[in-house]
Amino acid sequence: MTPPSTLALFGAGHVCKSLIWSFADLLFGYYAYAYLHLTAADVGWILAISFGYSGVLDVAVAAFLSGRTGYERMVPRLQWIGAACTALSVLALFCPLPLGERLLCYWLLALSIAFRTAYALYDIAQNALVSLLPRSETEARRFVTVRTSLSYGAKILVSLASFLVIGPGGQTALPLLIIVPVACATLAAAYPMARCHTAAAVPETPHDGALAVPLGLLVPILVAVAAQTCLLGLVGRFLPFMKDPHSGASIGALMVLGSVDGGVFGPFLAGRLLRATRGFVAANVGCTCVCMVSAAWMIVGGDRVQLIAAAAMYSIAGGGLSALVWGQFSAAVRCHAQATGRRSDLASFALLTATIKLGAGGTGLFLGKLLEGFQAQQPSALGTIVSATLIGGAVSIAAMGMGHRRIARSVTTVAAPV
Repeated sequence: MTPPSTLALFGAGHVCKSLIWSFADLLFGYYAYAYLHLTAADVGWILAISFGYSGVLDVAVAAFLSGRTGYERMVPRLQWIGAACTALSVLALFCPLPLGERLLCYWLLALSIAFRTAYALYDIAQNALVSLLPRSETEARRFVTVRTSLSYGAKILVSLASFLVIGPGGQTALPLLIIVPVACATLAAAYPMARCHTAAAVPETPHDGALAVPLGLLVPILVAVAAQTCLLGLVGRFLPFMKDPHSGASIGALMVLGSVDGGVFGPFLAGRLLRATRGFVAANVGCTCVCMVSAAWMIVGGDRVQLIAAAAMYSIAGGGLSALVWGQFSAAVRCHAQATGRRSDLASFALLTATIKLGAGGTGLFLGKLLEGFQAQQPSALGTIVSATLIGGAVSIAAMGMGHRRIARSVTTVAAPV
């Protein structure tokens, strides 16, 4: 078993990483639009370009590192370097400067790219630990469950902080004051892991400079993730801008809170479904359908209580779906390592995080095109968001099912006697 101290260090690092990611992901678009008064189109392009760049960078960094012998031992130190640079760059991102609108747009784009550059290294290293640290399949599932739950726990903290950011009358310096302690905690959590040699427990494998990525196992999961982040998860990008359909008051903070608070329970719900007969099919279809229905309900509307309840259901189902994705992805990577004797953790998880970020960049483009129509409750804008949600859910169900079948066949092949 992995020593508790190692699991605790992983958990602390993942919480801090998730806090920074969640704060920037949930609130930067609103901050730039409502506080700094950029246009919706400018905000959309900043998100799309920075996320797209970050996704490509993930793959490039992983390709470079994966060709180096013994990279497994470097991972804890890499997450410390990435954490330090991420902490500094996120502070700069939320530090307002008295610039003109066009110059401010370019300045924020440059800072976003700097932040994504630092975060790419931090994210790749921290995510690789999910596969490098566990010594058994049971322990691997435990790491995935803890990782997903902590991610949603961090989102809950950020969503609570959003009540100070979202709405009229906010002070421009408030986001910066909130992110300062998070940056300090990130440095404090990353430093002890850098001094550990936890990755040394994983046997080193020879490298020939080529990327040994099990694309046959990973592609269906990556397709599912792209559909989930860019289409099924599109509604989340609009939640901070939501208003009460009756009073017109901002309920963005309530919707953000509702959309993440149930995610802590989602992984445990998925775990219960996985233990049932045909558990994966039930978990995959059930969680995805609940996401689709609740997302559509948030768009077509109801009263405030109904909208918040729909956001909570969306969150629970989304947490379960996230646990399924990370569990299947980790299983594919570990199965490939057992079959070939080669580790592909950095490169494989870089493809996953790159897909997530490219999908998030796609939501930025949707935001830039549809935000004004969404705020005006134009049927064409609302219909586009609902249609994208339903298409994304359908593609996700099919791709996740295909990926699960491929992994099951691969496991059977590895376990078969020679």
